[in-house]
Amino acid sequence: MSPNPVGKSNLRITIDTTDITLLRRLSGVTGRSISSLVGEALQDYFVREDIQQVIDLYNLEAEVNDNNDE
Repeated sequence: MSPNPVGKSNLRITIDTTDITLLRRLSGVTGRSISSLVGEALQDYFVREDIQQVIDLYNLEAEVNDNNDE
């Protein structure tokens, strides 16, 4: 397995069979990797108003940035 690009980490998830099938098909027709599609979906999730309120309430972005400084 090749090393991760700088600023990237691996994450293993378990998802529904129908979701992985759809991801594989989207990957094939768009020419994008599954990782790219999931990454984009997570970025969209993080900017949702309800999720952003939780991130702001608990100051989670500052904690992430603090951990990146190590």
